[in-house]
Amino acid sequence: RELERPVPLADAPPASAMVYLDDFQEFQAAAQMLFATQPLRTRYLLKYRRCDEKVVLKVTNDRVCLKYRTQQLSDLKVIEAFSQAFARWTCSTNLATLDEPDVELAGAKEAAKPKGKAKKKGKASTERGHRRARGRALLAGESPTNGAREDALCERASP
Repeated sequence: RELERPVPLADAPPASAMVYLDDFQEFQAAAQMLFATQPLRTRYLLKYRRCDEKVVLKVTNDRVCLKYRTQQLSDLKVIEAFSQAFARWTCSTNLATLDEPDVELAGAKEAAKPKGKAKKKGKASTERGHRRARGRALLAGESPTNGAREDALCERASP
């Protein structure tokens, strides 16, 4: 029997590497490079631990694992932007355009922004407005005319 030769280290699959990155920009760039190399195997996980008030982001392809953790509330905007970017990467057919911002997403955000608050008028505020208008008209010496509403009030008051 011939003894099996051991596999040389250069041909052996590399051991899994898990890296915690402290800088978010560095994490985002490394995650983008990892996705560009193996888009079908790369996945993204976001974990929130309420007891520690900590968010952990993880991007992995089963060989390389990139992690970023934060407890800062101010990082939520960049985490949201990264989540949207990763979702856009997964739907992209051209990996050369991963760096470009999504024009449709920017337009949708602008359209979704709330406009100025409209004043709600309830029954009480409408009645108050009618009374004020009648009072101003009487003080000015004019007859209060408010269309059908005033006609109905006059008919009820007449004997």
